[in-house]
Amino acid sequence: MEEALPLLAQALAISPSDFRVHRELGKGYLHLNQLDKARTELETAITLSPKTAPLHFMLAQVYRKQGLMDKAKQETERYSALK
Repeated sequence: MEEALPLLAQALAISPSDFRVHRELGKGYLHLNQLDKARTELETAITLSPKTAPLHFMLAQVYRKQGLMDKAKQETERYSALK
């Protein structure tokens, strides 16, 4: 995953409004346990594509790991409502 991050950063420079790039960066940072960065990327992805259910699920995972249980619950509910 560490090798993929520079490539994803390049993709972000080319297409900063593509939610999929932010999603993949968020997944990468989550995998590396860089939770603040994962949260930022996934929140951005949701801003760009709010009806994409899996994004809410991934963000709930980040919130849970950060101990933000209320936010995790809200995102899980959004995921359930969208899927």
